[in-house]
Amino acid sequence: MQTIVTDRGVSINVEDEPFASGTMKDVYRIEGGRDVLAVFREPLNAQGADRLKALVDTYRARIVDGPGGNELSSLYRWPSDTATFNGKSAVLVPMFESKYLFSHGSVDNDKLFIRGKEKQGKWFTSAYHRNTFLHPAEHGKWTDALSICRRLAQAVRRLHAGGLAHSDLSYRNVLVDPGTGSACLIDIDGLVVPGKFAPDVTGTPDFIAPEVVRTRDLNIDDPERIHPSMETDRHALAVLIYLYLTGRHPLRGKKIHDAHDADRDESLAMGNGALWIEHPDDPSNRTDSEDARAAELPWVDELKLPSSVLCGPLLYALFQRAFIDGLHTPHSRPTSEEWERALVLTQDLLLPCSNHECFMGHYVFLNRDKPACPICHTRYAHSIPVLTFYTKRAGSSFRPEGHTMALVDNKEIQVWQADRFSFDNERLEDDKKAVLARVERAGDDWILINASGDEMVDASTSQAVAIGDRFKLEEGAKLLLSKVDGCRLAYVQIVNG
Repeated sequence: MQTIVTDRGVSINVEDEPFASGTMKDVYRIEGGRDVLAVFREPLNAQGADRLKALVDTYRARIVDGPGGNELSSLYRWPSDTATFNGKSAVLVPMFESKYLFSHGSVDNDKLFIRGKEKQGKWFTSAYHRNTFLHPAEHGKWTDALSICRRLAQAVRRLHAGGLAHSDLSYRNVLVDPGTGSACLIDIDGLVVPGKFAPDVTGTPDFIAPEVVRTRDLNIDDPERIHPSMETDRHALAVLIYLYLTGRHPLRGKKIHDAHDADRDESLAMGNGALWIEHPDDPSNRTDSEDARAAELPWVDELKLPSSVLCGPLLYALFQRAFIDGLHTPHSRPTSEEWERALVLTQDLLLPCSNHECFMGHYVFLNRDKPACPICHTRYAHSIPVLTFYTKRAGSSFRPEGHTMALVDNKEIQVWQADRFSFDNERLEDDKKAVLARVERAGDDWILINASGDEMVDASTSQAVAIGDRFKLEEGAKLLLSKVDGCRLAYVQIVNG
């Protein structure tokens, strides 16, 4: 052990030998602490040192220690202090939580020796890698991937709101835990402050935005060269979400741009010639499912499992914007806030798959009769009450929001879901998380029970629905969930199972 004093005056005991190493840093354990010391192998320049100080002081206070910081802190391994160790710059960061380490590892008694290693996102973004190499207990369900994506979008949204860009957002810099739907961004010490702290890297292949690929061979100071930014983060975030939810890369299809030069072919495929494999008007980059391995199917076959069916209308609309409108026009890309909202509202459309062996767990209801799981094709056994939400703006009548909710037995509706001004993120007050109503199936009927709404009204009869009252959900019924400004009116439809 060595005893050192950090730049904030804290005395810590550090082990002499590193227990892990990354691309730029060696990592040492600290006695009795929940942090580790990450030591840079190469000296930091003035910009690097200033960046670390700003991240530990200004940006930590702005993001991790700001409103909702208790929830946000788990989304990052945010540095808390800096130090000098053996003459080298170092930073204190939280240790990985145990849930981010493989407990079972790979198949065949962990033949790849990954038990105890970090659950980097790359293991879970490829259907082939997940199904071929990982122990089944590590897989999680598709709905866990949905939760992981939501956490990633939330983490990126707060970075961008705080004036930071990640610059190297990829599965290499994301740890996930499918068992809890958790995600954590790592390597925070390389964050970009536009106009102040430039990026150290151009990104990771597969996630670099086309405009960066197109100009990366230009001189670093060339004004035409595009550097990582919030807009390039938006591309990387869209790619990550698509990978986690579909098990395939959005741009890696069968199109060949240069059959004689592999490097140029790759540069065009990810740069100027980048084309979404699901582009509705140009099928030239579809995947070649005939050559797919069994462990990849049906995930890599975008014709049999399009993202519109797998992910639902809200996410599909953002995929179109990300990989058609915004692929070569950065300002048209969806923001992280838009992704977060779509991911949260998609959870309102989930139906349980009754095949307990199915990887999906739940799947997205597409507002069609006789819904079935897109993977195992098991039919849903019951009718589905669907709430379509309307809101009233000042001086106007109720208008549709484009938001629906598919109800299942024992479904809970929370208070925030009745208010268009509220949203389920780190700023949501505890009283908004309370249960407003519960739904139960009674034979062939569906009943909504008012749990806490003191201003709920049957909008068809103008009769109050008091706390404890039971409201029958039948075709054409209308329920005003509250009378406060911004309240939602729910219109009921019954879809056949």
